[in-house]
Amino acid sequence: MMGANEVSLYRQKDAWLSILICYLIQIVVGFFLIPLLHSAFPSLSRITSNFCLPVLSVLIPVTYLGFRYGWIRLSDFLLRGSDYLVLLVAISILFVRFSLVPSQSPHGASILYGQTMSQLPPFEYFLVLFALVIYGPFLEELLLRKYVFEIFRSNYNVFLAIIFTSFCMTFLHIDFENDIYALIKIFVYSLFYTVVYLKSRLGGSFFIHGLANLFIYVTWLR
Repeated sequence: MMGANEVSLYRQKDAWLSILICYLIQIVVGFFLIPLLHSAFPSLSRITSNFCLPVLSVLIPVTYLGFRYGWIRLSDFLLRGSDYLVLLVAISILFVRFSLVPSQSPHGASILYGQTMSQLPPFEYFLVLFALVIYGPFLEELLLRKYVFEIFRSNYNVFLAIIFTSFCMTFLHIDFENDIYALIKIFVYSLFYTVVYLKSRLGGSFFIHGLANLFIYVTWLR
């Protein structure tokens, strides 16, 4: 039988391998599946295929591996009494932050894809909105907070774990943003989400992440 340390190391290797596989899936999707999708459906918008397809293709294996190895449980999404206070403070911060942003502030994705969500057909519009608010944040919180952050925290310290997790989240968004200012904002958002996760749990950071993306849609992407 394996000892506790061996089991911990085994699960860490599984986690890093899972993260690597997710990045490889994104590369395969970006270089092969998206061009094939555009060839088969030329009317499909770039903002739909380039945003939704990579996220959806990674979401399925990440969710499976998380439950398979016990890294996530349904209880991770059930909030405790103290979590509601954390959410209240986080929501207040979001309201203050987005109330100070001009409604016409440019967004890298709309510039990169040459269109905004308001120009999409109805089905694509709701698909992108669902990806933006629900399964995109779910994937990022699961992969970054529950995998990357927890692995780094168990091996180093909380501060380094927060910083490294934020770098990973910024790297994931390079394809969707085209200026350094936007990437810096994503890094700061990740710091915020990780602190919320640390003070509550996965359900809390997922809710705040989705809410922040909804505010981004309301203020920028329309």
